[in-house]
Order: sequence, then structure tokens, then C-alpha cells
Amino acid sequence: GLRRAARRWGWSAQRRAQARAFFLPGSRKASSSFKQFSGGADLAATQQPAWPILTTGGSLEVRIAQSMREIVAAQKLRYRVFYENMGAMPSQEVRNLERDFDAFDPICDHLLIIDRSGGAGSLKVVGTYRLMRAGRAKAALGFYSDSEFDLSPLRNYPGEHLELGRSCVDPDYRSRFVLQLL
Repeated sequence: GLRRAARRWGWSAQRRAQARAFFLPGSRKASSSFKQFSGGADLAATQQPAWPILTTGGSLEVRIAQSMREIVAAQKLRYRVFYENMGAMPSQEVRNLERDFDAFDPICDHLLIIDRSGGAGSLKVVGTYRLMRAGRAKAALGFYSDSEFDLSPLRNYPGEHLELGRSCVDPDYRSRFVLQLL
């Protein structure tokens, strides 16, 4: 998770502390830590203008996360699916928070499927995809896949590039319909 990313990119102790503060839930420093961690971008500013609902189906809506609360809900879903259901081995930090997170989360968009059957104000994220736009990748850490593969041949293709990752769906919602919404 975070420690491995910090080593991989040679982050200073200050940069690691900023990243850690961003990921700690309930931290009063979360907003300012995100601003420092993401190179001066504020979460609200990175999501402006507000994303519309992209599509709906019954009680489900699909849209991009617009708040830290929504990103945390997506991270909790990822934790349940990847670590509890699929048996991945979490770092101690990830296990303690019961959230799947890494250094890329603050700079990615998070596509969500939200079940609104719980009524107004309820937030039940039942599906998610993490999206990294090339412009953000270039300005920050690069693509996550850069650490696994040589993507240099792809950079020569014209147009915008988008990395898709960390996709999962709550086991109770796995159906062709939900996968098509994603």
C-alpha cells in the first residue's frame, strides 16, 4: 500500500506524513493534507464542476465521487471485496482502517454505483472503478500500471489516455446489469 508506494517513488518523510494524514479517517488535517499531497489541488477543486448522475437503473445511480466520504465508501467496498472475499493480504495500515487505499486514490476519479433504496442521505456504494486521467498521472505519480508494465509504447498514441483499475462490485449486487452500469 502506502509504504510500498513511498519507497517506490522515493518520498521524503514529509511527503509520507502528508499522505498518511490524508488517509486517516476523521483527521482535521485531511483537507489540508490532501491539498499538500496532491500538489496543491483541493478535492473539491479537482472534482469541479460537480459531476452529474451519469445513468440510473432502478434504485442504482452511476456517477463520479464528489466527496471524501464517497471515496472512503468506495475504499471500504474494495477492502471487503479484495481482502475479505477474495483473500488478498492487506498491509497493516490497510487492515487497521479496513479500507483499500494507496497513493493514487487522491488523484484519481472514482466511478461509483450507489444504491439509493435506503432513502435520502444514505450512501451505499455497491460498485466502483478507479479512473486515472493521463493529465493527472503526468502531473503526479504516473499511472499505477507504470510500476507493473512498460507503458512507453502507449504514450505515443494520440488523444487522452485513461487507466481503469480497482474495479469491484458488492457480491450481493453482481449481475450483468450492474456490470453494464460500470
